[in-house]
Amino acid sequence: MRIFFLLISVSVLILAGCAKTTVVLLPDSAGKVGQVDVTTDAGTQTLDQENEYTSVSSSGSKPAEPKSMAQAEIDDVFKNAMEILPEKPVSFLLYFKFDSDDLTDDSKKLIPEVISSIRKREPSEVSVIGHTDTMGSDDYNVKLSLSRAEGVRKLLCSYGINISKMEVSSHGEHDPIIKTPDNVSEPRNRRVEVMVR
Repeated sequence: MRIFFLLISVSVLILAGCAKTTVVLLPDSAGKVGQVDVTTDAGTQTLDQENEYTSVSSSGSKPAEPKSMAQAEIDDVFKNAMEILPEKPVSFLLYFKFDSDDLTDDSKKLIPEVISSIRKREPSEVSVIGHTDTMGSDDYNVKLSLSRAEGVRKLLCSYGINISKMEVSSHGEHDPIIKTPDNVSEPRNRRVEVMVR
């Protein structure tokens, strides 16, 4: 399923004396465009191209043929709506030393950026998910990944930030970034993922 942002603007056309709804399809943060069907009692128009739009004057009229809207016009017409959109979610990967819940030095340097992202979105929701490589037993890795996630949670809280909702979970060795056989030491799998929304 592709994710897309849909902006709906309702404006009153004073000269025409009627309300008009305009729907514009925008790409997501990765540049992908989904699809949306705009339907009234009189028919449907499908938007599936970047910056494509249609307008509807009433529930009894068919949506207009799709057209492309220039980015400058989108920025102008939807300026107020764009300004109140929440910050986009971000994800951080923090890596750990072998068989430990100690962050690597490079990952320690990322903590101020994580804290800044949380503060920027307050009140925010944060997910902290622990992972391991495939070294050791399954039970041990579940405990280690949870210890890593709990350690990151405590570290974030120690900065005095207001986190309205924080979920902590662990996947052990079961969701690797780099798939390996059992008992393989892979530094990129020894991580905690912090999702900030």
